[in-house]
Amino acid sequence: MLSDFFLSSKGHGGRDVVYFARENAVLDADELKTITRLAEAGPDVNLDIVGTASDDECYSRTDLTVGELVDARVVAVVEALKTAGWKGKPAVLSVVKNTEYATDPRGLRRVTIAATKDQSSASGTAAKPEPPHRKAAKEITDAQGQAEAYVDKVVGILDAKAGDEEYIKVVATAKLLFSDRVDLRSLSTDLKTIGAFLRKLREREPGGTAHKPGFRFVAYGGSSLAVTKGHKDEAVIDFGPDMLTARADSKALTFVHESAHAVLRAKDIAYADRRLFWKLDQAQATRNADSYGLFVLMAARDYEPSKLPPQDDTRELKVDAELDRPKLAVEALAYAETYLGLAAHDVDHAYRRVWRHVLDDGMWSDSYEGILKQVRIAFPGELTRGSSPARPDDIVLTGIHRRLRRMRDPIVGKVVTFEPGSSARFADGTLTLPSAFFTQSLAKRVEAVLLALAAAESSVPSAMRQQYATLVVNLAAQERYAQ
Repeated sequence: MLSDFFLSSKGHGGRDVVYFARENAVLDADELKTITRLAEAGPDVNLDIVGTASDDECYSRTDLTVGELVDARVVAVVEALKTAGWKGKPAVLSVVKNTEYATDPRGLRRVTIAATKDQSSASGTAAKPEPPHRKAAKEITDAQGQAEAYVDKVVGILDAKAGDEEYIKVVATAKLLFSDRVDLRSLSTDLKTIGAFLRKLREREPGGTAHKPGFRFVAYGGSSLAVTKGHKDEAVIDFGPDMLTARADSKALTFVHESAHAVLRAKDIAYADRRLFWKLDQAQATRNADSYGLFVLMAARDYEPSKLPPQDDTRELKVDAELDRPKLAVEALAYAETYLGLAAHDVDHAYRRVWRHVLDDGMWSDSYEGILKQVRIAFPGELTRGSSPARPDDIVLTGIHRRLRRMRDPIVGKVVTFEPGSSARFADGTLTLPSAFFTQSLAKRVEAVLLALAAAESSVPSAMRQQYATLVVNLAAQERYAQ
């Protein structure tokens, strides 16, 4: 039998082996003793954690994959190490196919966490932090300079009001993204505020004075592009690994997007590659961070979004003097798509509570309980940590997250065909809608679309469709950190 986890450390002989009961990520008392001993191994301990789970553990489950079980076990091990007094910060968290046991028919997967224990030395002097990733810092700083240049160029064009071809292009772009009623003077003022913030923004050097407003590169904790916390001079932006792989224009757009969060208190109402983005009214667009980012890029240079939402087929829906059925249908679908994305994002981060360890100021710790509160409201009795070892919170949350993603996948980036029918139903890319649908409020129409998507997803039990719709709507309504 292969172990679920090997734990080893520099200066600590051999490998400690940690086992989990089948299909779960709960550590029993004996395993906790092993982890406690390892956490207390010394003042400067490098820990290497290798975990596995096998396909046959999950064959009877529709709500759990091998990778998700490994992730849940990783979280359990890291939390136990923290509880035992380990002060390290996990530096790498990844799930890959296990090459060590490539011939094993169970298809084992492997997770490795490498980290350094960060404790005071024997002399009482704190260990010097590792220097920042210089390549990352340079690329991010270059993107900051490009974003500043783009913002300054657009402000200059708006303020000059030259009436030339360049000015006409900028005004047309503003009307496209902020509606025909856009206030160009207010837009220029907002951009000047963003530009001033970008000029004040500095890298936060590890071990030095924490500069605010500031940014830092976080090479761990998920595949996030960027996260902003705080407002104006107290703002801090964390850039994740995706920032390095993004195109140069996307990096600049991200800086403007995050700056809009920081100084304009803009929200993530919708992203440019989603249906809802192109249906925002003036009030919504001026509170949407991605609207500012895309506007600056499109106005400053010949830039076109690389991903645009599909044009849905509404030819079978009638338009008359009383009801614009195509507009009402696509609007409800757009909100359902965005709400599902927000809900899946929230549940995923609640599950990955390890983020509270790897981000210095606990970026997600404040919202964690709020997310769980909504899960408990929608699924009473499901979160029973401590009383049901076979289904800990982590695995319950991964099941919910997986179903939310499956509800959303059939409509993201895909053309949806609308047809009239006797009830709201989704199948094979077609959404049928009853006549009563078009006389309902937006909230009721969004709920009807969510219920249709839940009914189309086989992993969502029929008795729980309403619960999933309720969870999605409630999570979309709650306050969250800017992303």
